[in-house]
Amino acid sequence: MASAARDYGSYLFDAAQRHVAAMGRGFGDGADAALREMTARAGAFFSEEEAQGRPVDIAAAEADLIALLDHAAMLARDIPGYPDGLLGEQSLFPALSWFCPRHPFC
Repeated sequence: MASAARDYGSYLFDAAQRHVAAMGRGFGDGADAALREMTARAGAFFSEEEAQGRPVDIAAAEADLIALLDHAAMLARDIPGYPDGLLGEQSLFPALSWFCPRHPFC
């Protein structure tokens, strides 16, 4: 049986992947790894909160994650020569400085 942390984290990463695909983009290797780590960490936080009887707001976390990805895509448009089909480190990492700290991701 999969752990709740993995389920929450997988759900969030899958939502991110679907959103970026709907933009016509894909993750670069660095962005993929960073998002996998970030969503896994969020999943672990949510599992801990759930175990302590606190409510988990997965919909709010998903909306926040989508806002991060939209911000990264906006930044990518301003980077000369940035591939249209990519969401990578050059756009995601600067977007993270705008995004963090935001529970449960960072």
